[in-house]
Amino acid sequence: GSLLNGNGEAIEYDSLGQKTAVRSYQQGKLQGTSTLYFPNGQPAAVYHYENNELNGPCTIFDADGTTLQRGFYAVGQADSIWSFWDENAELQAIGYFSNGVADGPWEERNDDGLMEIGGYE
Repeated sequence: GSLLNGNGEAIEYDSLGQKTAVRSYQQGKLQGTSTLYFPNGQPAAVYHYENNELNGPCTIFDADGTTLQRGFYAVGQADSIWSFWDENAELQAIGYFSNGVADGPWEERNDDGLMEIGGYE
């Protein structure tokens, strides 16, 4: 990928030549999908930007490709419903964020392995 007048796709590499990120730009600002990579080539995270700010869906993975977190950003802050899994792909928590702060009802796995309903205010 390449940027032409601040538009296009930028591919970033580490010192060993491994791809570490692919980012989309429009007029020199992050716009659209940005993907970060583990050294093994698996995606580490996929974010969406609008006008240089996190805005849209976000997914974070472990090095084996298991989804660890999935949520949404609005104007740079965690917002709406987020889900969290462990390395065995077992749901650990699901809840809401508002302006980057946990807010409202949440379900979280307790020490007995059961999902409990709680919340934040």
